[in-house]
Amino acid sequence: MKFKTFIFSLFCLFFTLEVKSQLTINRENYFTLGNLYPYYYLDNIKFDSVAYNGNNCIWDLSNGLNSWTYDTLFAIDPSGTVFYNEPLVNYSLSNLCLYTPNGQISQYDDSMYTYLIANPDSIYFLGNWAYNGLWETAYFHLTDFELFLPFPFSFGNSFIDTFSGSAYDFSGWGLCPVSGTREVEVEGVGQLILPGITYDSVLKIKSHRMGMWNCGFGNSFNYTYYTFFDLNLNGPILEVSTSSSFVQEVIYFYNNPLVSSITELNNHIEVEIYPNPTIDKLYIKTKSVSPFYELVLVNATGEQILNKRLMSITGVPIEVNLEKLASGIYQLRLTNSKECIVKTIIKI
Repeated sequence: MKFKTFIFSLFCLFFTLEVKSQLTINRENYFTLGNLYPYYYLDNIKFDSVAYNGNNCIWDLSNGLNSWTYDTLFAIDPSGTVFYNEPLVNYSLSNLCLYTPNGQISQYDDSMYTYLIANPDSIYFLGNWAYNGLWETAYFHLTDFELFLPFPFSFGNSFIDTFSGSAYDFSGWGLCPVSGTREVEVEGVGQLILPGITYDSVLKIKSHRMGMWNCGFGNSFNYTYYTFFDLNLNGPILEVSTSSSFVQEVIYFYNNPLVSSITELNNHIEVEIYPNPTIDKLYIKTKSVSPFYELVLVNATGEQILNKRLMSITGVPIEVNLEKLASGIYQLRLTNSKECIVKTIIKI
């Protein structure tokens, strides 16, 4: 009996390892048009924390510290963006634009508008346009598109893709030919531990991007990114940019649009926001001891719709009237002097 139990245990272990190794990301695990992806930066992350490869990995980043730098990535329709019909470039093939109104994400070349072709079986990068709110700072435009991800994409899969095009720096570099190579591999599967939350069905993707900006004197670029996807979520959980085995930046996408069984990490503010979705009124009830909160509501294009200061009495709901707002998806940010929470609100 003991021998049979031992054999059964080995079978269960083998089966678990085999199932883990077959984890696959598909198109629904990448950014989706119309969704909001709040994120913040994690500090105090060491390279060893994300370097593990293979099956049944445990990436423990639980000692990471919130940097208090918050922003949101908006997955929007590119045809409605300022630069879609820009005569200098051609983004007309793009059907998905990733827009960050107040900050940048390294994997998208520090751009605020990133133009992609999102197919059921692949994501291609066309280019991006950086804009500081007053004037254009730079743009990147590919004529030979760059493959970001194919679908389905499983543990052990890899590809190499070349790309070329041009870049323009409005600060003085002028127009520069650009060419490069992107090498991508799903090199790990396992568990990702973050401050206050654990993800169990995670794939780690390594992307190595290298090439040249030929601006007369020649300027090379060489980046390595590690992106972590949970099979049950839409959009990545974590993006880590590195250089020479040093972590440069860690971006944590929280409050994921498809989070259902996972408790959201809301950085210590205890709050109830209801009903959500809502037809007209929203109620906010806090449990934290803080007399004042700033409430900011942003729409799917990054436009600030509402900004007001709220006086909070612990346990007493605050009413916010959304009756005049158009139906759609909004981001609500609630902050006090020490804390911040970001929630996705649906107005119907």
